[in-house]
Amino acid sequence: DLPLLLFAHSVGGQQVGFMNNHEGYTGMVGFAISTGYLSHMPIGYRLISIFFFHIFTPISIWLTGYVKAKTFGIMENLPKNVAVEWRDWCMKANYFFDKKFFGKTVPEGSFKRITYPIHVFWTTDDPISNKRSVPTFWSNVTSDESISFTKLSPNALNVKKIGHFGFFKKSMKFMLWSKGLDNLDKFLDNKPTTI
Repeated sequence: DLPLLLFAHSVGGQQVGFMNNHEGYTGMVGFAISTGYLSHMPIGYRLISIFFFHIFTPISIWLTGYVKAKTFGIMENLPKNVAVEWRDWCMKANYFFDKKFFGKTVPEGSFKRITYPIHVFWTTDDPISNKRSVPTFWSNVTSDESISFTKLSPNALNVKKIGHFGFFKKSMKFMLWSKGLDNLDKFLDNKPTTI
């Protein structure tokens, strides 16, 4: 009988629309959920991403049969087809919502039929989920309730960096974790009580 709440980060939040059942959820808080379109990234990070997808990935696949990224401290290892498909999405402004993929190689899912409110945090120093890529992703999603956003700035929080993964740092416990919990609490407060 407990309320169902979602908390999602990055690709986990991108995939919420692939869930089969959205009934009964009270709300979702997300952090750094956006498209991964390369041209929306700052030039430095874009060059790193181009190197990863177009040089490192093909060489790694050729040598090992998969993307051996963990050894180099880049990310987790990736199966060949996952890396290639992800690269193709990142070349399109609308990401996997692009007509080349959506409803074809990517299922349409429930992106237009979400029944609960969503609140997304993004930071001004995140090279991936930024002021261009966050609204692009969420323009393809519809909620019966609302989709709202909070822009976070490292300066405003008196920290040097938040970035794409900063929410999960222990140092952010009182600055960011509480903001996420506050939003989940708001969803609970607005939940109609049943007797």
